[in-house]
Amino acid sequence: MKKTKMGLALCLSMTLFGGTAQADLNGIDFWHSDTVWANQGMCAANFTFDAGALSDPVTQLTVDMQVRNAADAHLGDVELVLEHIGGSSADRYATAHWVSEQACETDVKLVVTRAHAMVDGRKVDLMANKALGTRTFTPLPISFQATPKQMTANSCDRTKFSRAATIADKDGYTNVRAQPNAESAVIEKIFENETFYTFQQKGKWWQMCSPSGQIGYMYHNRVRM
Repeated sequence: MKKTKMGLALCLSMTLFGGTAQADLNGIDFWHSDTVWANQGMCAANFTFDAGALSDPVTQLTVDMQVRNAADAHLGDVELVLEHIGGSSADRYATAHWVSEQACETDVKLVVTRAHAMVDGRKVDLMANKALGTRTFTPLPISFQATPKQMTANSCDRTKFSRAATIADKDGYTNVRAQPNAESAVIEKIFENETFYTFQQKGKWWQMCSPSGQIGYMYHNRVRM
């Protein structure tokens, strides 16, 4: 069985089912919002419905769909049911679920064949009234920013800063300064057992490359190579 897919294709069938009462109804949109693992080898595909900000209360909303593969073969059926949606901003959104092994597949699509709901006590064909639409949900990309320690493995110019070093300071840390003098701003602190890079130099202030990749200066007797 193929693994979970985060976006099922949704489309509306061109077949319309008439014979129900007509009513003024703002459009309801829905989309596949995510899929999570369920138990016993099944997945739960979650669908978000949006009734709009100014919608009338809608009850007993039912959406029937066919599961089809890439060759458009009919594999099964899905029924999404909402007991209530709309009527206030608090009830604008609702969620329905489809739990099945087929929900785990990556090469299926869903085709809406029938959709109806109760509005003002009357059964309304949502497709015939063009009151149901779909959206394509695109999740926001999420990544992790590397910490300075992770970013600096190759940050220092090793042709110049060729010697690995640690600090020799009874305080357990040493200041790294922006310029080679004690009045210059501290741009970083190097702690005991942290590795930085430098090279053999003359004078009291040695240039070095810190664990975060910053170029600064450290007093020479604080450098242990």
